[in-house]
Amino acid sequence: MPGHPEIEIPIVVKVKPIGSDGSWEVVDVVDARDGTSLADLDVYSFDEDSDFMTHLERSVLESLLENEGFDAATFYTLTLSVRDGGRELESRSTRFSGGSVPRPPRNWRAAWLWPSVAPYLPYLGRNERREETAEEYARRMQSTILPHWPGEPLREWLHRHFNNLETYAFLDFERLRFERQTWDLKAIPGHEAFADPHFCDSFSKNLEARGRDWLAQYMLEHGTWPTPILLLENLDGALAYPHGEKLNQPYHLLEGHRRLSFLNALRQSGRALPQHDVWLVRKAS
Repeated sequence: MPGHPEIEIPIVVKVKPIGSDGSWEVVDVVDARDGTSLADLDVYSFDEDSDFMTHLERSVLESLLENEGFDAATFYTLTLSVRDGGRELESRSTRFSGGSVPRPPRNWRAAWLWPSVAPYLPYLGRNERREETAEEYARRMQSTILPHWPGEPLREWLHRHFNNLETYAFLDFERLRFERQTWDLKAIPGHEAFADPHFCDSFSKNLEARGRDWLAQYMLEHGTWPTPILLLENLDGALAYPHGEKLNQPYHLLEGHRRLSFLNALRQSGRALPQHDVWLVRKAS
C-alpha cells in the first residue's frame, strides 16, 4: 500500500547582529525550494530569551496558507534554519499533514506586542493591519468582556487607538462606565485636561490653515466635533498612574485630543457652538 506523499519546505532565515546585547535582526526569509523571498516577514528582531522561533514558524505558516495551500493527503516537513552569514544559529523542524496544519492562534502577534491588553485588541494581521471593522469589533466586545461599553467609545477609542491601549489599561476597562451628556461650552475643559498640555496648545494654533485636515474642516464648518470626546471623571483627584503621578482633576482626557484642541481654537475665535456632546467616563468601585 503506497504511503502518503512527502514534501520538504526548507526556509532560510538570514539575520544580522544588532547592538551588543545579543539581539538579532531579520534581514530576509527565503523559501529555499525556489529562492523566493517572503519579504513581508522580515520585521522581527530576537534575542536569546525570546520566542522568536515560534513567532517565525507562525508567520511562515500564515504565508504558506495564504499563498500556497496544503494538500490534505500529503505530509509536510517545515524546516526553519536561522543563519548569520554561513553560520547556522538555530533550527527547527515541524512535520504535519496537509489536513491538520498547525494554524497560529488568532491575534498572536498582537498578544505578543501588547500582552497586558491582549483581550481588548481588535483582530490584527501582519504589520498590525486591522482585520476587523470597527462595527465588528464593537459587537464582539459587547457580547463578551465589555458589555457595559457603548459602541461609540469602543469604535473611537479602543478600535481606532489599539496601539495605545496600554496607556490607560491600569484603569481596568471592565470597570469603566459611560454616560453621554451635553455640556455647555464653558464647562468643557481646555489644555488642563490633557496628559500633555503642549499637544493642545500646538494643535490649537492656525486651525484655518489646516486645509487638508478633514477634522479641522468639519469643526470649522459645524462648530463642534463629529463624535464626542471621552473625559474621565476624577473629581477628588484620587486617580493616578501606576508610577504615582496623578491624573488631571476634575477631568482627564482619555480620547479626542485633536478634537478638544480644535474646539479650543474655535472657542478662542468665538466660532464654537454653545453646547457639545461628551462621553463622561467613571470608574466603578
